[in-house]
Amino acid sequence: MARECRTVASVQLKAVFIIVLLAGAEAHRVIDQAKIAKSALETLEQQNPLKASFEKDWAKENKACKWSTASMISGHSGCVGTGCSFRSLPLDRPPPSSQSCRLSDEFMLESERRFDFVTMQAGLLKSK
Repeated sequence: MARECRTVASVQLKAVFIIVLLAGAEAHRVIDQAKIAKSALETLEQQNPLKASFEKDWAKENKACKWSTASMISGHSGCVGTGCSFRSLPLDRPPPSSQSCRLSDEFMLESERRFDFVTMQAGLLKSK
């Protein structure tokens, strides 16, 4: 009986060790993938600085839009900020991430800064 108990404990210990190894390998893979993505972005910025500029400007404009659960409960889109709406893209993280909150087309076209927005969007499209 005691020998069976030690055998079970030994198997459990080995299983935990394997799980820890797998978790460590997955963490290392994620870190490597992030480094590759960062390197690719830096290469892109060096090759096409104009595209990087438009992308940074576009991201900066959309930073004004934030997710709010309270806004969604009160019957709105869930995004708060002047001219913001919920505009999800395929790789966006789900709420409560603010990633899907972006400036609405209506706001950009009706804004006094319409020309800036059109220029930014045209630059993004041209550089792609």
